[in-house]
Amino acid sequence: MINLVAQKTKSYNLIPFLLRKLFENLIYQIFQKALNKKHKDFYFYKKRPRSFSKLIKLFNYFRNEELLEYHNGAIDDDSMRFLKLIRSKGNLAVHQLFHEISDEMINSWEKKTNNLLKNFFNILENVPKNEILIDDVERIETIENLLNN
Repeated sequence: MINLVAQKTKSYNLIPFLLRKLFENLIYQIFQKALNKKHKDFYFYKKRPRSFSKLIKLFNYFRNEELLEYHNGAIDDDSMRFLKLIRSKGNLAVHQLFHEISDEMINSWEKKTNNLLKNFFNILENVPKNEILIDDVERIETIENLLNN
C-alpha cells in the first residue's frame, strides 16, 4: 500500500519514513501485548514510547528467546540489519527534504519489507497477552543496560 501511494504520487521519499513509523508502531504493540505489565518501562519511558532504536535493541534481545516460537527464526540477523536500515533511512527522510530515494531502492526493499511485516504481524497476532515475565535479576539488569546505552 505504501509503495502504491508513493508510486502514484512519485513521492518515494515518503516510503522510508512511513516504513519506519509502521515498524516502530508494530514493535511497540508487540511489547505492549506480550510483556507483563510489570515491564512497561522496557518499551514506555517517561510518559512516552521509547525511541525506535531502543525498541529495535529490545526486540533483538527478545527475538531469539521469548519471541522465537512466534516467528520460527524467520527474523534473523539480516532482518535486524534491514530494520536498522529502515530506521536510518526513515530518519534521513524526515530531516533531509531532498534526500533522493530511487525506484531501484524501493523495489529492492519490497520483498524484505513484506517478509518482515508478515513475521511481525504473525508475532503480534499469536503472542499471548502479558505473558512474558522476566524474574531473573541479571536479565533485568542486562535489559536496563541495553536500554540506557
